[in-house]
Amino acid sequence: MAEIDYTSNETHLWWQQSAEEAAKNLMNLADAGDTDNLPRRADAAYNASILEGLGYEGFGAWAYGRGKRQTADIGRGEGKAPVVWNYPAAALDTLQAKVVKGEPKPMIMVTDGDWDDQRRAVWSSRLLEGLYRQQQGWFHDVWDMVRQAFKIAAGITGSIAIKVLPYPDDGKIVCELHDTLDMFIDHFECNYSNPLTYGETTWFDPHRLMQAFPKHKAAIWDAREPLPENRGGGTGERCRYMVRVVEGWRLKLGKNDGRYVAATKMGPIDSKKYKHDTPPFGFLHARRSMGGFYGIPVMQRGMPIAERINQIIKKLDNGERFLPANYVIYDVNSTPTELI
Repeated sequence: MAEIDYTSNETHLWWQQSAEEAAKNLMNLADAGDTDNLPRRADAAYNASILEGLGYEGFGAWAYGRGKRQTADIGRGEGKAPVVWNYPAAALDTLQAKVVKGEPKPMIMVTDGDWDDQRRAVWSSRLLEGLYRQQQGWFHDVWDMVRQAFKIAAGITGSIAIKVLPYPDDGKIVCELHDTLDMFIDHFECNYSNPLTYGETTWFDPHRLMQAFPKHKAAIWDAREPLPENRGGGTGERCRYMVRVVEGWRLKLGKNDGRYVAATKMGPIDSKKYKHDTPPFGFLHARRSMGGFYGIPVMQRGMPIAERINQIIKKLDNGERFLPANYVIYDVNSTPTELI
């Protein structure tokens, strides 16, 4: 069973509790979710290293921002070999070019509506297309983000999410790319449908978080803690202090509103009703697993082939380098001069 399934029943009922109790239980669920995600994080770091051809300690901007890296090894344990024949990377580039090469235009359609309805639909479609064309973080637009999302899901994590949210004090809607490696769900809710409960851990810069939640500036500042090493944190003077925020969404079920809570280790910074029956994420699962929520990278099936071929190449290379050379020793006194 997953670690998150061993938590108490009261912990899973955070959405029915007071803000303080909900915040405490969400932090406990996030701790269990981090433990459950350790294998996925390790697989993501390995897959990213193979696809990039460089060795990474983890998957994330912090890992890519570090100094010089060695060429990646494919395979694990005694079967490690340098990546010479990179079939997974070539196959993923081809798959991305074929699957997400277009830019479908968003459009709102009206059925059996009057002229005013059709007019509003046209203007809303133009507004929606304008939002798609806006720059999203370091991506040129939403389509550029989707292309990257597909590549990450298909090659590295198996699942990817795009979060849609209003940007604080900016009057616009933005999209964020989330690799799902810090998310947690209630697995038992997935037996018959999508989960009703979603959670995610995010490490925020305290100044950015204080701007988003000005009423909790003091609590946010006191919630700073050293960034873990598996998130890019260092030690001593190199240690970066960030704020760990855990968010939880309980979706609306029928006529019953859901719940949203955001918390730090100092307590809740937001708690309100959630009036939607879908989470604020759009998920893409590269290849559906047979029974779980998270997907499996498309490249996973090709990894054993690439590992075996690179192992053979390594053995051939070692054989060529260690091949003994034949030496013929001549007696100078008895050997004809023209042969010397």
